[in-house]
Parts: sequence; structure tokens; C-alpha cells
Amino acid sequence: MISNISIEIGDKNINITYDNVKSIEIRNQIGFEACCLGARCLNDSETWVPAPITSKNNVTITITVAFGCAGQVINGIRYLWRETPCPFKQAAIYSGTDGNLPSPPFIQYF
Repeated sequence: MISNISIEIGDKNINITYDNVKSIEIRNQIGFEACCLGARCLNDSETWVPAPITSKNNVTITITVAFGCAGQVINGIRYLWRETPCPFKQAAIYSGTDGNLPSPPFIQYF
């Protein structure tokens, strides 16, 4: 589960910290998306842009919001927020102590 989400001021990096695990395993860098279009973020449309994982430190990852939100305020982030988000056992984040336990989907508005 997520214990903290912080956006670096003046940057498009978002730090996400997990709790209740000693470590996390990154299997790929996809699955996170960001939205910077205010109320339009409530719709599941093309307003969400990919935000790949760019670094990891123990139980904290950093995702970077790409071009779609350049120069805009980030209004929300989400993870695996699709009916079929990834192939079997190919989610981005898993528990480091139990490789069969993926991080659950979430959505967070700011």
C-alpha cells in the first residue's frame, strides 16, 4: 500500500513510497499515468499520459511525467487503472519478499 506521494516542486517527478513491505521489486517501468487537466481528469480518456518509473530507492519509486503535462500542474496520478492493465504477472511493482504479490491499482487526485 502507498504511504506517501510527493511531487517535487518545479519538476515533473513524483515520489511514491510504499509501506508494509521491506522492499519492492520493479518488473517493468509502465503502469503509472498522470493527468494535468483539472476536472477533465475525472474522465477515463486521453487526458492521462504515461509516467514511467525512472528510479527506485528501497521502498520509494520516482515516476517522471512526460511531455503531455509540460508546464502544467499535475492534478492526479494512477497505477494500473485499466480493466486489463498488464499481462499476467507483469505489473510494474511487486513485494520484494513475496514475488507473487503485486502492488494494487490506485488513483490519487491532488
